[in-house]
Amino acid sequence: MNMYTKGVFGRSRMFSIVIWAVLYGLSYSLTQLVFPAAVPYAVLTCAVLLLVWLGYRRRLRALRISSPVLNGTAGISSPALLLILVPLLILPAANLISGGSFASGSTVVLMLGAVLVEEVFFRGVLLAKPGTFDTPLLAWLTEQPDYVRALLSSGLFAVFHAVNAIGGEAWLQIVPQMVCAFCAGMLFAAVTLRTDSLLPAAAGHFFVNITAAEENTCTLPTAFGCMFCLAAGILLLAASSIQRGKTHEAIH
Repeated sequence: MNMYTKGVFGRSRMFSIVIWAVLYGLSYSLTQLVFPAAVPYAVLTCAVLLLVWLGYRRRLRALRISSPVLNGTAGISSPALLLILVPLLILPAANLISGGSFASGSTVVLMLGAVLVEEVFFRGVLLAKPGTFDTPLLAWLTEQPDYVRALLSSGLFAVFHAVNAIGGEAWLQIVPQMVCAFCAGMLFAAVTLRTDSLLPAAAGHFFVNITAAEENTCTLPTAFGCMFCLAAGILLLAASSIQRGKTHEAIH
């Protein structure tokens, strides 16, 4: 383990990951406010991702940034994988029905950077495998049941969207975003844990972002999509728990 990784994951810097996420949120909102174009934010995002890669490259597998679901080591059959991934398309479809459209240009760059950084923290760090961290708090978190970590990850993901207030958005728009973020976060967490990869949830998150209507209003289709995500996430977590229980019984 190199010195950079020790500094980030070690006990002397236990809140560095949280600070990183907060700074990211502030930079996201402030650059939107000061620079309408996404170029400054895109440069900042690339710099952050480069530093993360340099420091975390020996632990990326533990943060689920590798892709077992794609290389066949996640133990999921093709029909089961289809059932897991299809729900990720429901909320983007609801966005399009509600008047959203596919973003283009600088917005896509902005959203791609947002998705990558957010997924590494909310689904990578908070859902990391046991033994990833030596910091007591994070080590304790990795030992908790999946539903506890999914709830925590989704709750923090929802609260994190309050930073949009810095960019000038009204709370009447932000609160529905937070509710939707929690519901979608439950599905993203469940899919990440089941597939052992950040890629499916990151793709779903990206499509949600680029299809969202500019007004960010809560419509019946988006409300349905959010409730569907929440229900699908809970069912997938329950199914995964039952499967692990049967596997454990078979072994013993």
